[in-house]
Amino acid sequence: MNKLFLILFILAYCLFLNAQEDEDFDNSPRHDSFYNGFNEGCIGRNIIQDIFWFDYDTSLSLSSISFGYMPDLNNGPSFFAKLDTGISGGFRKNGKKTVFLAWALGQKSCIVKTDFEKCSKAEKAYKLLSKTKLKINENFDNTSGMGTFHATSYHLIVNDSNNGVNVWSTSSDNSELEQNIEKATQLLKSCSSKALEELNSYSKTEKSK
Repeated sequence: MNKLFLILFILAYCLFLNAQEDEDFDNSPRHDSFYNGFNEGCIGRNIIQDIFWFDYDTSLSLSSISFGYMPDLNNGPSFFAKLDTGISGGFRKNGKKTVFLAWALGQKSCIVKTDFEKCSKAEKAYKLLSKTKLKINENFDNTSGMGTFHATSYHLIVNDSNNGVNVWSTSSDNSELEQNIEKATQLLKSCSSKALEELNSYSKTEKSK
């Protein structure tokens, strides 16, 4: 009797553990721990420097892209975009295709949070960057080991369908990657024009002080 009770108790406990793991797995936060910390509008923080210079949890869903650029020495606003497909893979439920856009200058950022349906050019920007060809020998001729001085830096982060994360950063001023980031930025300006206007207004106010 005691053995039967022990066996039943062990089985019940194992079922409980499995149920708890499934619940945690299904309800775990989507890839938004960094981005969901911000509301739309302007804040006193340069989040683009956070993303490209520091190790924040800015992970992406499968087949998703983050990109942007930063002019050197705050010589004009920086831009960042996250085009997230919401694809989880496996048995997890897919989320909505979201768009996170930000313009930043100095210690100020202005943010837009939307989705592919509301941002009509997001799909075109996504396809443009997803088809970009990267040359592995782009900077192989640079034998000095030193980067370009005082140039705009361009950044691309992708998570492919095999959950392979790749990160590129360049300032060569002549690559297809840089050209396509510029084109994608122009496509997304219509969705982020309000944020850019707010940032420019802030910049003018600061200069007049």
